[in-house]
Amino acid sequence: MQPKTGTLVSNDGRESRVLILTGTAPIHFQGARYNIPVELYVLPAHPAVPPQAFVRPTQAMMVKPNHQHVGTDGMIYLPYLNSWGGSSNLVDLLGVMSLVFSADPPLFARPANAGAGVSGADAAHASPVSHGQAVSAGGGDSHDNALIATATAHHALSSSGSSSGAGAGVGTGSASGGAMNSITHQSSFEASDAFATVARNSMVDTVAARLKRALHAHYCALQADVDKEMRNQRTLDANADACVAGDRVIASEEVRIAHGREELCATRTSLDQWANEAQQKKLREDALGSSGGGASAAEKAAELMLPKDALAAQAVRLAAEHDAIDDVLYYLERALASRDCASMDLGAFMKETRALSRRQFLTKAHLKKVRAAQLNAR
Repeated sequence: MQPKTGTLVSNDGRESRVLILTGTAPIHFQGARYNIPVELYVLPAHPAVPPQAFVRPTQAMMVKPNHQHVGTDGMIYLPYLNSWGGSSNLVDLLGVMSLVFSADPPLFARPANAGAGVSGADAAHASPVSHGQAVSAGGGDSHDNALIATATAHHALSSSGSSSGAGAGVGTGSASGGAMNSITHQSSFEASDAFATVARNSMVDTVAARLKRALHAHYCALQADVDKEMRNQRTLDANADACVAGDRVIASEEVRIAHGREELCATRTSLDQWANEAQQKKLREDALGSSGGGASAAEKAAELMLPKDALAAQAVRLAAEHDAIDDVLYYLERALASRDCASMDLGAFMKETRALSRRQFLTKAHLKKVRAAQLNAR
């Protein structure tokens, strides 16, 4: 089907731009395959409303008079169009056309002597449209009938007018005898097994097309499910890698904690040993003091506060001097901030602060040297 756009004129005279699909509907008649030229007018409200379908015969064709599903203007009337619903579609419509027209073709070859005036009953049973074959009249004369035009040829909209007016009359004579033979042959064909075979083949083609569409949709759904599962699998793999990395981190932390526990146990053992030794030493000293052979506990406590050597005594003196200078600086700041002390001005404060800071710095440097000497002495 070839798409194009055109104008559709309604019965009330309204015009609308619609999509037109032009092509052929294949049929099987008397053991041969034929193509029926059709046009589908897709209305703007499609798919809510059915399309308007027309048979478009070429100049070498004519519409079968009094056809059950095709009017004289070529418009197609099918139960499928009347029962158009949500599941209806154009592909199935073409399949129904093929099935219906295989049982009763709507187009026939226009006889060469169409102007002589043959009755409509004779024209209704003429040979159907074929792929460019010459139709045999079957009469007593060697009359050459018209060459049938191919159904796959594209045609203009004006051909419908010529096709509808072609039923006025066809040739007589030998063509009438051929028409009678065609009537007998068509009736016997519709009652034969070949007609059932043609109908069955058309139905098989329609069902096969539906199965192909259903399988394609099912395949697309399966492909989407597979892609989704693959994405989920990649996410699971990433989470598994993160879990493995987390397990490694946890294992290393467990090893570190085990080492820390061992160190803590060793330190605790050392402290317990030192505490036991200190307790034993204290017990021995208490025993000596209670026997009168040593100093009292107060005297021992006082001895602990006294420096043991010259470096310790010097360090105690320097530390005391450093702290005393801190106290003096604090009270100088309070005197400067107080309004009651009129004798402390900013100049005197700065002078005393510089002198005390310089002395404190020297004291701190001296104290660092004494501590270094103590560490070296140990």
